[in-house]
Order: sequence, then C-alpha cells, then structure tokens
Amino acid sequence: MSSNIGNALNISVFGQSHGKAIGVTIDGLPAGEHIDVNELQAFLDRRRPGTSELTTARNETDCPDFLAGVTEDEDGNLTTCGFPLAAVIKNKDQHSSDYSELLTKPRPSHADYTAFLKYGEARDMRGGGHFSGRLTAPLCVAGGICLQMLERRGILIGAHLERVGEVQDEPFPLYPDKALFEDIRSRNPATIDPSASLKMIDEITNAKFDNDSVGGIVECAVTGFPAGVGGPCGTARFPEQRRVHRRRRHGQDRDEPLRRHPGRHLQRHAPPVPGRCETHTVHRQNPEDRRPRDHGGDRTLHPRAPRPLHRRTGGPRRGSGRRHRAHGPSAEREQTVRTIL
Repeated sequence: MSSNIGNALNISVFGQSHGKAIGVTIDGLPAGEHIDVNELQAFLDRRRPGTSELTTARNETDCPDFLAGVTEDEDGNLTTCGFPLAAVIKNKDQHSSDYSELLTKPRPSHADYTAFLKYGEARDMRGGGHFSGRLTAPLCVAGGICLQMLERRGILIGAHLERVGEVQDEPFPLYPDKALFEDIRSRNPATIDPSASLKMIDEITNAKFDNDSVGGIVECAVTGFPAGVGGPCGTARFPEQRRVHRRRRHGQDRDEPLRRHPGRHLQRHAPPVPGRCETHTVHRQNPEDRRPRDHGGDRTLHPRAPRPLHRRTGGPRRGSGRRHRAHGPSAEREQTVRTIL
C-alpha cells in the first residue's frame, strides 16, 4: 500500500497502530527553516488521544523524536538542513487483546474487510493496523511543520467543525484573520460559536449512549495564498519544473538551451563536406510527422528518417534485369549533381 503524498514536498507515513512506533519522512523541505518545538507539540496535543471524553480512551504522549533532517543548537531549537526529515512517535498504550475478534468480525465503516481482501491473513489489524486513525499523528507532525513555514510567508490556515449531526456552527466570514483562527483552536470541539461547541458535545454523547455514531463536516479556510499556483486535476507544474522535466526527458543538460526536437537542428544545419555539392537532409514538417507510430511511439521524440533533397529516380526495374534511363526534370537534376561531383 502506498503511503506517499505530494510531489514537490513528498510525505510518507509508516508504522501500525499497535507496533513499536509510527513515523513520517518528509523529503523536499528547504534548508534553514526553523521549527518551534513547543508550538509543534501544542499542535499535536490537539489531536492527542485521551484528553477528552469524545476521543478514544487510549492515552499517548505523541512526542516526536527527530532522527534526521534537522540540526539542534544548545537551546534545543531545531533547523532543517535540507536532507529528508524523519521523525518517529513511540506507541506506549496499546491493548491488542481488545481487537482479537477483528480477525473474524470486521467492523462496519472501517477498513477491516477491505484489508482482508487485499492482504489476506498477513494483515495486521491490531487497532486497525496501518488504517488506524493513529497514523494521523505523524501526518500532524508534517502538517505542523508546514504551518509554521507558511505562516512566516504570510499564509494562514484554519478549520472548524461546521456541523456535527444536526448541530450547525457559523460559517467562516469572507476574510478570516489570525485572531479568529486562534480563538477556534482554544475550544474543543473547535467551533466559531461557543454555544455550538457545547451542543456538539451533547450530540456526540447522546449517540455514544445509544451505541451509535454521528457524522460531521469540517470547513477549512486559507488566507494569504498567492494566485496562479496549481492547476486543474493537480497535474500542473511550476514553469521551472516543466522545463527541467523536458530536459531530463530529452536527455539534455540543465544549463543547455532547451530544444523541442533534440538533434534536428544538427541535421538541418549540417556543414557542407569539402569537394562535394552542398546537399542537406531535410525533414517533413507536415502534421503527419506528429502523429504517433503504430507501435505507440511519439514522433516528436522519434522523428522520421531524414529524406535527401536530391533523390535518384533511375534504377533497375524489378524483374526486368536491365537498367532504364530516367527522363524529365528529375533526371536533369541528377545529371547536374553528378557534374558538380
């Protein structure tokens, strides 16, 4: 199962819910970015289990241990060094015996049955295994670091519970500010209206007493984000990334001027050979050149073989056994070339 997210910034999570540890690797972080450990831990504590009656009873500290990708000074401050960052969180309060029945009784609305179909008897479903909500802890490590980097660049991100069951919270205003985001984070559940938070607690508690559950909606807002970033369907690249990608695809060096058809300019502008007539090979520049070949190749990467400008029209006819002399303009052109040679 692939657990990688992102291209320019690649994030990969690993571990299982009841394993020894869970963790994350982040590849692509720029060097010299400061990481406020206290702010990151406060962000993780909002997700940490065992802090509320609304969460799981499992009690974990969720203190990340950074293994690589950062340097630490005498005061304990961390700074990225440009290499892939790796952090692990130890699991301390797991009770695997509580999940012994999952091998034969998959839970509804979970990944138990899907994991059985995909991995068979080799799956590790203790606590949900790799499908557990426990794996959101390393994702919060990556998200907390990115939040600090974005805030230094004037980009703020906030979210709140817009709805839980039948309880509705106020929507975000058109221009939310940092003070509103901080006020939302001070409440649990995170809502804009304080009264809505209390009503949501009652809604969740009543469903818990009925051995039921309720769904919800999360609204997220981003401010200060520059325009023109991204593209439809997530396939767009930054201009520099597109140029480098095309150079690598064509086997060109990064500092070499980009050419759409490598090698063609050498054939089209080849210097004449001394003592011979100046004949150049040319390529057909019609739409047929850009149509893919039958075997699926690309004509822009595999152009047609060069066709000489002066072609010989005479030659032995098949099955005749004798040579025929060509007549007309083509024969005169051929005779002129032979005279020059």
